[in-house]
Amino acid sequence: MLLNVCGWNSFHHSLPYRYGDKEVYWTAFEALGEPYEFARYYPGVVGGTVTDFRDTTTTLPMHATQSLDVETIRAEAANSGDGLCGRLLHFDDEGNPLWSNGGYMLKEDDWSSSASASVEGMNPAWFVDGGDSQTEDFPNPWFPFFRNNLKLYNTMKNQNQVWTLQRAMGVECLPPNAREIRKVPEEMAANARKAVQFYLDNRPQNKKVP
Repeated sequence: MLLNVCGWNSFHHSLPYRYGDKEVYWTAFEALGEPYEFARYYPGVVGGTVTDFRDTTTTLPMHATQSLDVETIRAEAANSGDGLCGRLLHFDDEGNPLWSNGGYMLKEDDWSSSASASVEGMNPAWFVDGGDSQTEDFPNPWFPFFRNNLKLYNTMKNQNQVWTLQRAMGVECLPPNAREIRKVPEEMAANARKAVQFYLDNRPQNKKVP
């Protein structure tokens, strides 16, 4: 199977109409007639920054833990329908956080932003799931065209996959669906903070050239 995946991947220059390695795996399984299934849950977000996309943005320091103050911020943000900013998150079949990709800081490396929160280490304290593909419809495909219109944003609350740009930080955020902003399990969050700290301690700009 992996040999077949590598074979398809080697033809990437002749396969311009694809979205990345996931389609290569899909094609390889199809070609061999092997059983497979798609992930049940749509992508979500993990992070420690909440925003109303207007004037109020709150960012947890990287080592802030699940204290009473942290829980108060989460609950207030969930009650107000604020968005959660962070990194793309994927889920297991039970809807629990499985793995995150995209980096250890809030903003994408090639996005410019002067906001200090966007260039510091991300606190993986909270998450929003992206929706259950087996029981919930994917959002209207026109949503991405309107997502940054704040008047329309108010009508999209509790919908899935309404990614919205927080322009001051140069980062995409995900307003919560019906399940709101939830806490990452404490042991998982602690391990994730260690990974973020390891990256910050060992990133190239920290290394001196002899």
